[in-house]
Amino acid sequence: MLFRSEARRGLLFLAQVVTGDWEKLVPRQAALQKSMEEFIRENRLSAVAKTVMTDDFERGVTTLLQVAGLGALQPNTVLMGWSDDAVKQHLFTRTVRRVLELKRNLIVFREATRPVDQLEPYIDIWWRAKENGSLMLTLAHLLQANRRWRDHTIRVIRIIRDEDGREEARLGTEKLLAEARFHAETEVVVSQEKPLLTIGRVSRRSAVCFVGVSMQVLEVGDDPLADYSILVGALEGNLFLTKNWHDLEL
Repeated sequence: MLFRSEARRGLLFLAQVVTGDWEKLVPRQAALQKSMEEFIRENRLSAVAKTVMTDDFERGVTTLLQVAGLGALQPNTVLMGWSDDAVKQHLFTRTVRRVLELKRNLIVFREATRPVDQLEPYIDIWWRAKENGSLMLTLAHLLQANRRWRDHTIRVIRIIRDEDGREEARLGTEKLLAEARFHAETEVVVSQEKPLLTIGRVSRRSAVCFVGVSMQVLEVGDDPLADYSILVGALEGNLFLTKNWHDLEL
């Protein structure tokens, strides 16, 4: 989890939520905590380790977010790894909503399946909502500031269904970027298929892809992660599924 800092440097909490029988977990807590601290030292991370024992993952995450922090420094962003475990799909959806209800931004990360040098040097941002779009622009800017990603081009891409709206969408996107003083290429894709299918096709080999999470998609149907699972399977680069808590209902 990332924390704001007055010095403009993030304070990182590396946390794990361990679920199971409480009596069996408690004796393991010290060892698990020590293992995380060793991981931080070995990887030279500036982070604080947190280990939470709980009988329910959703409850553990909720508790962690409410008690973690240092004084006025409270968590503003949660980073989670993507999981293909079908058993956890509905639990994942509920946990996402709890994170957003607690006014934390969410990032779900899936690592690239190919080496970076085999991918196209693009950082794609798929624009839908303003609040979430601003979060993705910020994350892309921070990523590009890293030496490894400095030569990658940021593309802001929008999907529309009617060819007649292409120019209006392009000009609107360029205006948003100008107001944000953000330099990026803009692209408008006309498509009648599901948005996530379009994203998987266009950004298939992009090195990095930022895609907004839709609660409307997550909370409908018996298989809430089906469309996102297809997207994850289609993309070969690094994927960041993002959600700004300000647009919780979108």
